[in-house]
Amino acid sequence: MLTWFTNQRGEKKFRTAAVYTPDPLLVNATRVDLVMISGSCYPDDPDCIPLPYHPEAKVATRLRKPSSIALDETDTVPISQVKPSWGFVPPAQRAEMIAGLKVRGKL
Repeated sequence: MLTWFTNQRGEKKFRTAAVYTPDPLLVNATRVDLVMISGSCYPDDPDCIPLPYHPEAKVATRLRKPSSIALDETDTVPISQVKPSWGFVPPAQRAEMIAGLKVRGKL
């Protein structure tokens, strides 16, 4: 997904993000919970989950450069402000994301 995302420092930036609102709640949702996907994360950072990428976006994520789910960067935005990116978080990384968000009290 693509949206205007407010990071921990209060800065609004147009970013790629992953939805973590549970699917059954999305049917009637007006707002959606997101976790930012960042190109600035380090692989050994426990708050980051590396994602597959390919220079020609030939992977499920559609990412073209090294990127990670930034578990410490979450936001809730109106669903009307979320634009599809046609990429998705693969099952293994999604499970890790959900577990990490639960540990942080986001779910």
